[in-house]
Amino acid sequence: MAVLERQIVDTETGEIKSRGKLGQNSNFVMLFRNEISSIVEIQKKDPKAGALFMFFLEHMDQENALLVSRETMSEILGWSVETIKRKVKVLKDMNFIDVLKSGTSNVYVINANIAWTTYGNKKDYAKFRASVLISKSEQEYRAKASKFKQLDIL
Repeated sequence: MAVLERQIVDTETGEIKSRGKLGQNSNFVMLFRNEISSIVEIQKKDPKAGALFMFFLEHMDQENALLVSRETMSEILGWSVETIKRKVKVLKDMNFIDVLKSGTSNVYVINANIAWTTYGNKKDYAKFRASVLISKSEQEYRAKASKFKQLDIL
């Protein structure tokens, strides 16, 4: 894999004054200019679907993926689970996201031709790993569930 570099070049002589390895893009999302009109269109056509897309952009990992339950999205966004289901379908039908299964959980993957959060040469890995959001209420429910028993120590 090629190492990406940042170079400072003297524009008069063409001489490289300094060079260094580029750091990870950890706190921003790149939007591809040719797809901004699609984002504007969904915001106008279906504002809640547009807001959900922005939610995915905000929370996705560096490979454009997020593992989160509908219940957690409902709790965070203040919408019903049915509304979440409908807006996910809108985003999927319009090719803004793909929905993959990991066991019984959904992994939401943002279309890397619309938005990206790492180097362009890593787009092939858009479905590699995921950030996971679990709401406080889901954690409390799981902790209280009686089906979790202490394991016997061998």
